[in-house]
Amino acid sequence: MNDVDELLSQIGGSQDRFGPNWSPLDRIIHQFHMKDLWTKIRAAYNEQVITLVKMYGDSVRSNRSCVQ
Repeated sequence: MNDVDELLSQIGGSQDRFGPNWSPLDRIIHQFHMKDLWTKIRAAYNEQVITLVKMYGDSVRSNRSCVQ
């Protein structure tokens, strides 16, 4: 519920990541879709990061952009 509250409170504000063409329902559906997708791919992503760290060292960690 916090996700929905945060998402809807940002509509039209400076933190609005979607712009004026997204309906509130589209925003909610997209947010939950992206969370579901991240849940499914997180393990594979982390495995790749661990492999890269083993190959190239800890500098890889500071150069990656990720969502936790």
